[in-house]
Amino acid sequence: MLQDLNFRTALLESVDWDETQSASLLLYLQESLTNITKTPESVLEHIFVIYGESAYTLIKKMFVDTYIENGLYVQSKDKHEH
Repeated sequence: MLQDLNFRTALLESVDWDETQSASLLLYLQESLTNITKTPESVLEHIFVIYGESAYTLIKKMFVDTYIENGLYVQSKDKHEH
């Protein structure tokens, strides 16, 4: 996913086309995704604070999509009960 051209373009756009910020965010993601001590929540929080809301939204969507693709996303049973 991190090597995908569409993703890299979206990443660059999410940091207002700042190539330095994009490279920094990509490096942070690569390091974070190999560090089993970081939770998705802590990674997202860091991205929001350092890289902004657009980058946060993009990476959050990437996490959710990956969870769904791997069958890890389970919708709460309470959502449909009144």
